[in-house]
Amino acid sequence: MKRRELLAGVTSAGVLGGAAATFRFGLPSFATPAGAGSTADSSGGDGGSDGDGNENDSGGPIELETIDARGSEAGTLPVPNDGVTVVMFFSPACGTCRKLMPHLAAARERLVDAGYGDALTVVSVTARQSESSLREWWLEYEGNWYLGFDPGRSLAAQYQVVGYPVLVAVDEDGNSRWTDTGVVSADRIVRNVEPLLEDALSSDDSGSESGELDGNETADDGESEAEGETEAETEPADGNGNAGDDGDDSDES
Repeated sequence: MKRRELLAGVTSAGVLGGAAATFRFGLPSFATPAGAGSTADSSGGDGGSDGDGNENDSGGPIELETIDARGSEAGTLPVPNDGVTVVMFFSPACGTCRKLMPHLAAARERLVDAGYGDALTVVSVTARQSESSLREWWLEYEGNWYLGFDPGRSLAAQYQVVGYPVLVAVDEDGNSRWTDTGVVSADRIVRNVEPLLEDALSSDDSGSESGELDGNETADDGESEAEGETEAETEPADGNGNAGDDGDDSDES
């Protein structure tokens, strides 16, 4: 059973009446506390990393505030979640984030079609702003998964996120298992996330099998089985918290 339980949220049409201007002219960055490192390489490079990653030492899941949008519901979403959670940190004002959206959508569709839907959660997270403006952006760029805010930028600080866009794959223990930045191809996303989903499903299967053994039975170890890249365009926030934009993108004014 998934432990994600979206709690019905109550929204007000009058909330953040001045946020539309913020949406158009820049948003606060997901800043990292002084002295912390960064999983994003704003200078370029291959953009990806794997390994043990950052451990979740916050004492429990961080609750994201999700909004009512296509593929999302108003409420909360815990990170970590069951299985693997892929978090996209973004800003609507970031041109590179717009370019990443179709690649993430294609990767998610491929993973769901491959049978990983029950173990996969995808969520895009941005700074708090006008929900109506954000929903318009979401529809325009064809988002179809959880969308929400990171209260106090706790999740960004936990995974040392600076700049946009950043992808972080988090396992159910809260460990960052893979990070990447910039315009990441669908192939690269699938290639890095699919093994994590396999591990998550294998772990679930092992737990179910061990629960069926009594004190006189042991599992047969012999029966266990193991089975276009990045365009470096991460956009760091400037001193005013504004994400840089691509020349190819339409005028935000």
